[in-house]
Amino acid sequence: MSILFSKTEKGKPVLIENGFDYIEERTHENKVYWRCTQCNKQKCKARLHTTNNTICHRVGDHNHAPNPSISGIRQCRSEIRNLSKTTITTHSIVATSIATASTAVLSQLPPINNLKRAVCRQRAANLNFPANPRSMSEIQITGSFTLTKKKEQFLQYDSGNQDSNRFLIFATNQQLDLLQSSTDVYMDGTFKVVPELFYQLYSIHGSVQGSIIPMAYILMSRKSEENYKRIYDTIISLRPLLNPSSVLIDFEKGAMNAIRSCWPHSNVNDCFFHLTQNIYRQVQQAGFTTKYGNDEEYAHAVRMLPALAFLETNDILSTFEDIGDLQIPDLDPLYNYFKDYYIDNPTNDNTQKIKAIAHTFML
Repeated sequence: MSILFSKTEKGKPVLIENGFDYIEERTHENKVYWRCTQCNKQKCKARLHTTNNTICHRVGDHNHAPNPSISGIRQCRSEIRNLSKTTITTHSIVATSIATASTAVLSQLPPINNLKRAVCRQRAANLNFPANPRSMSEIQITGSFTLTKKKEQFLQYDSGNQDSNRFLIFATNQQLDLLQSSTDVYMDGTFKVVPELFYQLYSIHGSVQGSIIPMAYILMSRKSEENYKRIYDTIISLRPLLNPSSVLIDFEKGAMNAIRSCWPHSNVNDCFFHLTQNIYRQVQQAGFTTKYGNDEEYAHAVRMLPALAFLETNDILSTFEDIGDLQIPDLDPLYNYFKDYYIDNPTNDNTQKIKAIAHTFML
């Protein structure tokens, strides 16, 4: 059987032959001396000598049985180490590495979570990662960590580790140029993939040849109208000619006000999808999820609220009041939320104004 070569997790050469694996012990001139990997654990005395990758001498016998799966195990581990040098996700690295492994090999590999931790350790060793910060002030992003894999500047702005409302803006110069040339801009935040210590990942997208692509990523430690305005002002300082015709955002009053302040001539649109999400979230917070699923009258009344967006502006207020007059049990918390958040309180002349809801939706 031909011999195979691999490496340990620490990078030491390994030779595999007939179900046995040997680790390089030393070299002398053109000869390599190998000892069984079970030398310490099982006191195995078996050794090999090779010249030009060919076995030229054997010393001693193994005191343990061979493992026919050893080459497959080594191959999986080697592929995990190699893929750890890429930007592929940890889950994908492990899945790819074990995809073609036999049942016998899989049964002898460590648990999946252990393999994932091995990927993280390998990446930390490859890139000399610093320890995870325990506070915002410990976050220091310098050198290669500010660049893309192509060595392009990616960290465009850091408000500083002494800023209690710290934010970081990531984008390439090309992305910022494309953003500046976009007439339609889209903004949204997510909490699902944000790193520890930060509150949300905020992304800004632009339209390029009919496609919506991400152009800037902002890590925010807090969100408020003031923070959004600081972010938008910073982006304007990076690309002063940015002046979109329209901006589509979710229902974030602070962001809406900040956008209108920074780009007063832009048409600000709210996303109808986010409106329905916000309303259902209020149903959940009020503890009426089960009622919504079982009570048709209640669910119908709830769905009437976002449907107001489809009415003419002059009809919205009266229709909203008609919904309140229905006196649907348990609708009051949601009705009052909608009134407080989307419809102004009575003014001195006993009139009410529609806030974000009147024809500002991108339906």
